[in-house]
Amino acid sequence: MGRYEECVFFWRMMKLTGHKQTTLNELDGFDHGKMPEPAFPLLLKLMEEER
Repeated sequence: MGRYEECVFFWRMMKLTGHKQTTLNELDGFDHGKMPEPAFPLLLKLMEEER
């Protein structure tokens, strides 16, 4: 399987085992090396919401 399919599978298994807050964000147009640029703001927002 590819990376996307692995992530979707992991997301689904988390949901099925009761982790209802698990999310999957799809960021088109970024390869693995450039993913931090759009991902860090999402991570910081999530951390702020969890406070």
